[in-house]
Amino acid sequence: MRFIDAYDVILLDQGKTFMFENDRFGPQEDYADTYRRVGGTALSPTQIRDTVEHVYSTLLKAYRDRYCDDDFPTVKDVIKTQDPSFPSAEADYIDDVIAEHEIGPYPIRTGLRSIYWQTHINLVSSLTFGGNPLASSTTFSKRES
Repeated sequence: MRFIDAYDVILLDQGKTFMFENDRFGPQEDYADTYRRVGGTALSPTQIRDTVEHVYSTLLKAYRDRYCDDDFPTVKDVIKTQDPSFPSAEADYIDDVIAEHEIGPYPIRTGLRSIYWQTHINLVSSLTFGGNPLASSTTFSKRES
């Protein structure tokens, strides 16, 4: 019997398992490489780095501000607030870059993918809408070969 088969439910704390403080942001990261890999071509490496760093710092500040819980900005919101003329398609690529770097280091991504292929995954998150608490649950089933 596999280890995972012994449990009906496995809860992962996204704050320490695959998100916050386990991401890949910082001066050592090559955002331009990720940007090119996801299909971006128009921005220079400096523009990419400046935009990612601005978005990251703005989102981190919003995350720490409890007043933003009901109105958390998206990546595109942050970009358009800073520069309304920023091309929408490029904002989509920057969104993809941030998502890619938010996932975390390779071993964590590999582990989550391994769990995905072995079992069903339920995502449960605490959400608020208009100040009213909601609970959300979504099931992801492994793909058939």
